[in-house]
Amino acid sequence: MMPILWGRDYTGKRGFSKAHVKSVFYNYAQKKMLNEKLDDMDKLIEEKIAKAMMSSVQTNDANKVPTSALEYATWQEVLKNKAVVDLFKSGFQYNQNNIIAVHSNIPRGKILNYDTVLTNLGKSDYSDIYVGDIIERTTPAISATTWNSSATRQYVIIGIKCLDNYGDTTPLKGKNYLVLIPLDGLGDAKMNTGNVTTGGYKSSEMNATVIPAVVTALENAFGAAHVLKTREYITNAVGTDLASAAGAGWKGSATAGEWSDQKAILMTELEAHGGSFFSSSGYDNIGYDLQFPGMKIDWVMNRRFNRWLRSVASASYFCGVSSYGYPTAYYASTALRVAPRFVIG
Repeated sequence: MMPILWGRDYTGKRGFSKAHVKSVFYNYAQKKMLNEKLDDMDKLIEEKIAKAMMSSVQTNDANKVPTSALEYATWQEVLKNKAVVDLFKSGFQYNQNNIIAVHSNIPRGKILNYDTVLTNLGKSDYSDIYVGDIIERTTPAISATTWNSSATRQYVIIGIKCLDNYGDTTPLKGKNYLVLIPLDGLGDAKMNTGNVTTGGYKSSEMNATVIPAVVTALENAFGAAHVLKTREYITNAVGTDLASAAGAGWKGSATAGEWSDQKAILMTELEAHGGSFFSSSGYDNIGYDLQFPGMKIDWVMNRRFNRWLRSVASASYFCGVSSYGYPTAYYASTALRVAPRFVIG
């Protein structure tokens, strides 16, 4: 009887070899199919794990990653925020103006580094400059006052970029600058050798002799290129028999004036006090028509010394600030503190 293998009759070695080959192939096919199934299962598992780790909502989870849809939505929000930032940047100059306005009314009193101030002014950056802040500079002796030896002097900011449109011309417009005064003055001096105001502030000894010497000292302290010119209205005529607006029967009133270039000048009564109290006429306060912000600060206004202002009060008096801070007037030949305002930039 012949053997039956794989449904057919085979005899001898040939039939056995063929059957063996088929058996091996079958086993190989089974393993291959199993491996493919396992690979498919691995892929499926990996997909499930990946999806489980994904998030389609904003979440702060270290075990999850955002989907592409979420990433796209998030980026759109970033772009929106960028648009807001760009809008903010485009309005930066406007905000700088706001910074100046706010910082002009917040007295701080911080001592600033002068070189840093110049750098920031060069960048139109007023973010770290406030009214009342102080700059210290070594200032040489001034022969025209009692400031008779070189020493470090404190200068206080009384205005921030506030003279742009001041004057018959506007030399400061478009520039970055600060208005300062020597906090404790630069020595004492007389307005005139006699008790007269003839010729107004222009003809005074203060304007002709004292202030030019002060300017030289300021240029030495701050650098001549950084002490800027301003246009100022100064009185040049006084009617000695005219009634003074100061009242009390005083005689002598300013009747004319002129514009001139100045690098340092005494304040008017209006600039110091915010009003006209002892001024002889309207001519005495033409020009900058506001009180400087820094003069509203108690420790700036009330320094416990009497100081000169340039406004005429009568035929014998010029206006001043008393040691207690209130408005007053003094005989022109009195030696009072010299504390002019000037501009750096």
